[in-house]
Amino acid sequence: MLIKILHIILITIFFFGCECIPAIDTPKEIKPENGSKIAFFHLSHESGNVSLLNKQIVLLDNITFSEHTPDYKEAFSGYTNFKIQDNSSGQTLYNGTYNFEKAGHYSMFFYDCKRTKVKQVRDSVYSGAGFVRIVNMYDAMPFFEINYSDELSNLQLKCGDLTELYEISSSTSLEIKDDSGMTIWNQNLEFIPNTIQNVIILHDKISSNFQIQKYNLKF
Repeated sequence: MLIKILHIILITIFFFGCECIPAIDTPKEIKPENGSKIAFFHLSHESGNVSLLNKQIVLLDNITFSEHTPDYKEAFSGYTNFKIQDNSSGQTLYNGTYNFEKAGHYSMFFYDCKRTKVKQVRDSVYSGAGFVRIVNMYDAMPFFEINYSDELSNLQLKCGDLTELYEISSSTSLEIKDDSGMTIWNQNLEFIPNTIQNVIILHDKISSNFQIQKYNLKF
């Protein structure tokens, strides 16, 4: 009888003293869904290939200078952190927090004007329309003069300046002059539906002079 009682006591101690191993949940990859839409332009001639992180999640990887996203990518809405990291060293080149509205469209320009900066703008777009925007990210000249159709006349854009979005309904002329008044770019822009035509003045890494490129962004 005594042996039986001792046996029961030992079983009870073993049962309650056992630390059961909890089930291990494999962490799920969190992705922004049904949030905000962002486009990214790598215009920083001082930087190499970079990655864009949103809440520590890599949205874009290995983006090189003068590259951009040809369409919008999903990002978290609300107050959300964005970080730009150098791909080679892992060094943080930029870290900032922005307030993005749900379903809103935004463009982020990563550039250099004396120091590395990011300019974030809201793109007010709607289906079926086409737009143009002129951007100056070249800091070795005081300004560029912009003449656009009947909308703009003798507008001076300094480094980091950009125009609002202008809707294109038919062929429209765009002229860009340097600070001495010499015409350096003169073209007609045609209507492209559901597209922002970003005409951007930026550095040429080889010559350190400026170049002008047109980046089409679908929405």
